[in-house]
Amino acid sequence: YLPEEYSLNLSKGDKIEKAGKEEKQEFMLDVLFQSPPFHNLVRKLSKKFHNLSEDTYSNFRSELRKCSNRLALEQQKQHQRQNTHHFRGGKKRKIKNGRDITTPKISFLDDIEHGGDRQALVSFGGISLRINEFHLNKMKVLFDRNLRTEQSTNQFDDFFPCALFTTLLRYDALEGAGLQSAIPSSVFRLLNKMYGCDWECFASPFNCWLEKCSVEEAENQETLRGGKFGCAFGDTDAWFGGSGNFYGTDFLQLAREGSGCFQANPPFASNFIASMCETIDQILTESNKGDDGTPLMFIIFVPAWQESSGWKTLMKSSFLSKHILLSQKDDVHYYAEGTQHRRRTTKPTDPGTENANNIENVRKGTTHRIASFDTSVFFFQNDFGKRKWLITDDD
Repeated sequence: YLPEEYSLNLSKGDKIEKAGKEEKQEFMLDVLFQSPPFHNLVRKLSKKFHNLSEDTYSNFRSELRKCSNRLALEQQKQHQRQNTHHFRGGKKRKIKNGRDITTPKISFLDDIEHGGDRQALVSFGGISLRINEFHLNKMKVLFDRNLRTEQSTNQFDDFFPCALFTTLLRYDALEGAGLQSAIPSSVFRLLNKMYGCDWECFASPFNCWLEKCSVEEAENQETLRGGKFGCAFGDTDAWFGGSGNFYGTDFLQLAREGSGCFQANPPFASNFIASMCETIDQILTESNKGDDGTPLMFIIFVPAWQESSGWKTLMKSSFLSKHILLSQKDDVHYYAEGTQHRRRTTKPTDPGTENANNIENVRKGTTHRIASFDTSVFFFQNDFGKRKWLITDDD
């Protein structure tokens, strides 16, 4: 049915009466498709479908996280029992051509004609997964730091290939939906220097920040900084220091134990960003009620999609102390690739070098990519955080 305001005038009506049935229908549809009421209806439907897709994606991630976290403890206990059984003289392992075939094999590729660090293959059951040497060493450091104690120095060495293979396989399976990019290590280094920030709300063992301390720093503290992060998959990432679901993390307790500053680079889904903001608001509200004076600050990096509900929710928060807008055009900035663990760097690096942050390497498309959008940086603080960290325009 045509809207009343678009009823046909007499001259057009005369022409239609003379036209065939098909021409008449085509004309009516043409008028309908050009009408503002129809355009408004299409926009409303489009918005509903968009919101439905975001809700579906958010619910899927939420259910996936719940399942992973539920299985994490059971999985860890099972592996501990298996390792204890092996070290006490349990079942003999299957050996073929002098190699244990019940454990994934880690081997290096000889082809390095394009330069950069070596590429390794982690293979098991006919499946081979790639990781560069830099990230292989990083995963080993995270694994050792998380599991080793003075009483069990080598107990879990044989399990490292298994933990690495399952984690690689998990993220390889998720790549179809896109892996989460991270802020560059140079930015995290600055946040650590200015605010003592060393904890990431959303990360993985592959893209979390980890650096060696200088010789002077190492005399009074750990030899490593970073490597503390919330993650989507407790059953795989926990072996490398992952603390599990963001929504189940006790940030107030973490703040009492550390600096109280947290960095958040959430998945770029509007509903997820809005949900994260509401959770942070609740955390900061509760922290202000306490009498222990624990300072809290969240530094949030998201695309500046100013029409999205997630961005608007962040802007409306009463805990927002400062907002910085980085223009894609005028403030060229970049992110670490979600698949950085498989990419070649221009030359071998260690966590303390500046090579990965060289803009020329970014333009060559190595482990980083230039942002294709404007970026918003939000500073959320509780009352005690505002006293500890005075955020000024100079910052």
